[in-house]
Parts: sequence; C-alpha cells; structure tokens
Amino acid sequence: MPPLIALTDNFATADSSKWAINTNCTVTAGQLVITPDSSYDAYYANNGYDLTGKGALVQVLEAPSNPTSPGASEAVFGLAAQTSGDTFECLFQSDGNVLARERVGGSYNSGFSIAWPGPVWLRIWESGGTVHWDYSPDGLWWTNLWSISWTVSAITAMHPFFNAGYYAGSPSGTATFDNFNLPLVPFAWFKA
Repeated sequence: MPPLIALTDNFATADSSKWAINTNCTVTAGQLVITPDSSYDAYYANNGYDLTGKGALVQVLEAPSNPTSPGASEAVFGLAAQTSGDTFECLFQSDGNVLARERVGGSYNSGFSIAWPGPVWLRIWESGGTVHWDYSPDGLWWTNLWSISWTVSAITAMHPFFNAGYYAGSPSGTATFDNFNLPLVPFAWFKA
C-alpha cells in the first residue's frame, strides 16, 4: 500500500477517483461540508494507505451543534482498517467536546476529551507501534492529546474518512473540513 501521506486533498472539487462520496457530503468553496443526518453519511477513501511511520492531518473548521440534545450530534475524522473496520477517530461532539478513540472489534477505547477550541488542525500518526492524536490551533505548533500502543488489526491498509450524524435531537450547522494532508510546513507535520 502507498504511504498515507500520499493521499492529499484541498477539496477544490469532489474527487471520486480518491473518495466514495455519500449524499449529504458536498465540496463547496474549497471545503468538504457534511450535513449531519441519522445515517452518518461518509466521505471515505477508495483505497487503503499505510499508516506505518506516517499519519494524516486535516483542518476542522466547523462541527455541528445540537441545542435540543447536547452531545447527540457528531462530526468524525478517522482512519478505518480495510479488513476489519477497526478505527482510529477524532470525534467532535455537539456538547462542545473533542474526543479521541480507538474502536477494535466494536468496542471503544477513549483517551482524551477537550473542550472544542474552535477551528483546529488534527493529526493521527503512528511511530514505533504507538498511535498519537495531536491538535494545533494554527497547523504549526502541536499538542499531543493521547498516545496508545495500537491494537487495530492492520495499520498497513487504512482508509481515511469523514462523517457527520446524530442519534437524537435536532442538529444545526455542518461538519466542515479542509486541507487534508496539506500541512502548512511540508513534511514537518509528524514526528518520526
């Protein structure tokens, strides 16, 4: 598999050669915009990529809110294992929190939760058997939020994805993403 950093997108167009694009996912004004619905529509990479010693990053500009049911709406940036569906995720909840989690065999292992800092850069990367979740307000200075020894089945075939949805209440707003794997400082965004 090619390294994960080989997949980039500035979302100038909806590129179906790179992504499987569901109904509520649109590319508008150079950004990926997902309107939350109960089916959690996704923007999912067509091909698998190797996470070993590499990573993925994205700029998150907006997450949905849900005034009637705080925490019941979500926007997700994640990496899914090709064969098992196990995932590494950054989850933006409508109660104003950002959560990192690993899903293995349908069970979740959550590591950190911080207050949503507004527009933010996120990255998920691997080095030496450890997966790291970092955030940055500007894409230049990074703070590690959680690191774990990975237990996901196969990190050599990961599919990046974005989705948004809700399981209760009435969400407002959208999940808006930009600059997938397009760091402000080329090739300096992950530690190796």
